[in-house]
Amino acid sequence: MAKITKIALTGAPCSGKTSIVERLAADFYTENRDVLICPESAYEVIASGVGRDDYIVFETLVAKKQLENEAEILKKAEQSKKDEVVVIYDRGVTDCFSYVDDKIALAENIGMNVVDSWARYDALIVLEIAPESEYFSTSARIETYKEALEYQKRLLDVSVGHSHLRYVKNESTFDEKYSACRAEIESILSGYEIEKKFLIEYPDLASLEKYNPFKAEISQTYLLCAVGSHRIRKRGSNGTFTYFETLKIRVTGSCAEETESIISKQQYDELMKSADPDKNTIVKDRYCFLYDGQYFELDVFRFWDDRAFLELELKSENQSFKLPPEIKVIEDASDDFHYKNSYLAGLKL
Repeated sequence: MAKITKIALTGAPCSGKTSIVERLAADFYTENRDVLICPESAYEVIASGVGRDDYIVFETLVAKKQLENEAEILKKAEQSKKDEVVVIYDRGVTDCFSYVDDKIALAENIGMNVVDSWARYDALIVLEIAPESEYFSTSARIETYKEALEYQKRLLDVSVGHSHLRYVKNESTFDEKYSACRAEIESILSGYEIEKKFLIEYPDLASLEKYNPFKAEISQTYLLCAVGSHRIRKRGSNGTFTYFETLKIRVTGSCAEETESIISKQQYDELMKSADPDKNTIVKDRYCFLYDGQYFELDVFRFWDDRAFLELELKSENQSFKLPPEIKVIEDASDDFHYKNSYLAGLKL
């Protein structure tokens, strides 16, 4: 079976999403790689004559149509004769939650909540809305620019927390914005994780509330492994969890080749039987937030009350970034194995 990578691409109205999706499909198609596009389901629902007077009803229909489209596209992907398939979703189920205030009602209607929806996509890319001078309406795009900006905020509110979120800001030209988006996907498909990790003073979490962080509960267990680091992770919030299996082989201090897959709870429980007896399960709270267009993950551990970690993924070694001013850095720990989770798991803390 082909290796399938599922990438949801989304953004506020007039973010360039549809044009970018079409270019990505053409650019990433190769002799050994197929690229499939899952179409935006909202247009299909609107074309069927359904109005948007009741957003719970409308978004329920959109989400159900999206699930049908995703099942169909994954079936095609699984039948591919190529070595690799990239599925690009022109919006995902997660989007539907951004349009409704009663997210619990929508979750009940479609049988999944926001956290559940994240697990459907290996990566989630959010595009920034175009400047107001470039904004225009269509028969389907009925929002004013002010309303579109509000939607962008709501979209980020339901997207921040995904374990592989990327945010693509506007550039001087649309071609530059496309290139930035393409670079993010190249990074995702490369299998290499370029991570910066900072040891920081224990943060004033209240001061970070302005960034509207999403809090995730994580339990990370290391398995017996002869090569690299083999781990399983339970990650979620408010009783809803997703389970991951990850094999990481370090290339340099800050760069690792990583293979990660979502597994079932049954698989997770079975793999727990292979836990390394010399390592403790790492339990931490992760606060995910955006600052200056960069996605940050702040890890607070149960065994430290004076320090924490701040991490971010980069698409290249020389990518520039800014740290939030509220963060007090002790040192750059990217290349220090003493601060790898696998090493900390072996200590009596």
